[in-house]
Amino acid sequence: MSVRFQIVIDCADPVRQAAFWTGTLGYVPEPAPAGHATWKEGNEFRVA
Repeated sequence: MSVRFQIVIDCADPVRQAAFWTGTLGYVPEPAPAGHATWKEGNEFRVA
C-alpha cells in the first residue's frame, strides 16, 4: 500500500532559501518567463 503526502515549507526570504538549495543540490536556476526580466515580475497578477 502506498501513502501520498505533501510537505509545505514556508520561509521569510524565498530568494535566500532558493539560493541555498540550488547551491546544495547543484541545480541551475531557470531563467525568468519569456517577456519578463525577473521571476517576481513574471509572477505578478495583472487584471486586463
